[in-house]
Amino acid sequence: MVPRVMSSVDMSGVTRLGVDETAARRGHDYITLFMDMDVRRLLFGTPGRDHTTIAAFKADLEAHGGDPSQIGEACIDMSNAFIKGLAAHFPKAHLTFDRFHVMKLMGEAVDKVRRQELKERPELKKTRYWWLKNPENLRVEQRERLRELQAMNLKTSQAYQMKLTLQDFYEQANPRAAATLLEDWCEMAAASALEPVQKVAQTLKEHAAGVLRWFSQGLTNGHANAEARPGVSLRRVVDLPQGTVTYLFTDVQGSTRLWEISPELMMTVLGLHDEVIDRVVGLELGADEKSFLCLPEDWLRHSDGTTFCSELCEARFYLCRFEEKVKMLEAKYHIAVEAEIENE
Repeated sequence: MVPRVMSSVDMSGVTRLGVDETAARRGHDYITLFMDMDVRRLLFGTPGRDHTTIAAFKADLEAHGGDPSQIGEACIDMSNAFIKGLAAHFPKAHLTFDRFHVMKLMGEAVDKVRRQELKERPELKKTRYWWLKNPENLRVEQRERLRELQAMNLKTSQAYQMKLTLQDFYEQANPRAAATLLEDWCEMAAASALEPVQKVAQTLKEHAAGVLRWFSQGLTNGHANAEARPGVSLRRVVDLPQGTVTYLFTDVQGSTRLWEISPELMMTVLGLHDEVIDRVVGLELGADEKSFLCLPEDWLRHSDGTTFCSELCEARFYLCRFEEKVKMLEAKYHIAVEAEIENE
């Protein structure tokens, strides 16, 4: 069913890519996903996370009417494999290094500092997620405890403060101010005695152009939940109907969790979702777990309500086949997360 849906996808208008990797199973079997950043459409997924995934996508892009020479922008993490693959197969693509992964890299550095310091400061035990989250996302008692720890002159606290300062980079009013802040931050981080933070600074200096390009392109992946910087408009490839319209909203329940625990299964579910909408509504969709359709006013009046309902019931029947597998995956996922938290 998925091959039938994907065979009809038109990629001729794709000019900006998002490339991201995710684990098909927790800690194992990575898969690389490719997204059209203009219309938030998933284009392609392939096992692995090395430079050969870029070659595989190029072949699929061309098979669906796309032109590699038209790809002018790509949003990625700072993976050398992705950089190498894009340079080889999409030489005209300017790189934006994803905001989500920049901050993830810094969060990992903070946690490495905490782990090193934990050997001498047992009060840091079971505090991992306090340092990784933003203060506004902590409970009141967690914020209070975090303030107490910050008053203890800990190395972890120093790394955490540098993480908050790096976040300010993305709040700058213009690229020039951002470039100044990034340069100052890298100098400060390099001068610190915190080796994990020093490595982040070196990485950001080496990739400064791609990090700063966020201010002109507003691209970020955020694991297929990309958001644009305010003021950067998104190009739409469809014309909206005029006058009074009918809105149809669809959703795959539990899609966020399913993306995390089994992207391959989620791709199968999306293929079913899109095929049903295509048959019933007559619109070809890109793979997305949520669809907000704007239809002509008389669509519902002229459509066969019985057929529509039966098609949705058929979709529900097919989805039931995946439910037990999903429940097993969720149980395994929760057990793994709980074990990880208990061990911290």
